[in-house]
Amino acid sequence: MCSGFVLLMANGGCASTPPSPAADSSATVARPSTKAVMLVQKEQQLRIALGTAKEMLRGTHLAAQAVEVVVCGEASSSLLERGPLDTELRAAHDAGVRIVACGISLERGGIDRATLSRAVEVVDNGLIEVFQRQSEGYLSIEL
Repeated sequence: MCSGFVLLMANGGCASTPPSPAADSSATVARPSTKAVMLVQKEQQLRIALGTAKEMLRGTHLAAQAVEVVVCGEASSSLLERGPLDTELRAAHDAGVRIVACGISLERGGIDRATLSRAVEVVDNGLIEVFQRQSEGYLSIEL
């Protein structure tokens, strides 16, 4: 099992070329095709991942069209409604970040799904969720 903070990314890049002079002026600008999923296991890293995800969706650094934060292990206890990170979770969710809790981690930690922030979705297995994203072409970078 990996430890620490892991960032898994798919970077199809943002491929656009300047329009030719004869091009239709109503042409749309290409959207970034980068997609990222971050696997987080500690609360401190969750805070960083949420901020990074929002920056990516805003295009501040590496522009992304989709960002997902998968939370496993001890960080799962940080996902509670009215918990210390609930405001940050909701802000990230409202910005378009998909926040996912690992069902196995919730069960092992004795955390009732009903107590989670409304910004959080639950999947049966967080690692399978990350593998699924990789199978969809996501690249991985371990930090």
